[in-house]
Amino acid sequence: MAHILVAEDEPPIAELLAEYLVEEGYSVQTVRDGASALMTVRARQPDLLILDIGLPVMMGGEVLSILRQTGYTQLPIIICSAGRDTHLYLKQGATAIVPKPYNLSGLLQTITQYI
Repeated sequence: MAHILVAEDEPPIAELLAEYLVEEGYSVQTVRDGASALMTVRARQPDLLILDIGLPVMMGGEVLSILRQTGYTQLPIIICSAGRDTHLYLKQGATAIVPKPYNLSGLLQTITQYI
């Protein structure tokens, strides 16, 4: 069973994603801030990371950069953002971009491309 880490600071969104992905057969762990995402990946690397950009403590873009610079180059990282210029995260090493608000079936299609 593939393990997905969801880094999302909005509890209702994190819970919705986790429930949906568990129903789809994934093991899911959620964290609420960027520093926790970084520590969790280092403690137990997931098969895929869903990373919100607007996280407290450490922004998602910073988490992405640190992970890519410290050897996590093969970890699929899906960036989720409602902002503009999300293509810049692809240049930083994001695997894919999924816009917010979520289209859950679209997110699932993206996930299945990478795990």
